[in-house]
Amino acid sequence: MEHLTHINLQTKQAFILDSDGSIIEEGKFITEKEIQNSQKQRDAYR
Repeated sequence: MEHLTHINLQTKQAFILDSDGSIIEEGKFITEKEIQNSQKQRDAYR
């Protein structure tokens, strides 16, 4: 099953979403470094 991670850049909060869009885990605060890493990974897929 595929999970999506949605990151709110204003609050630095990450939400783990199920493939149907329901929230599995929410409110995980992340660091600036993790945001940059996820953006690098996303760019690599393009």
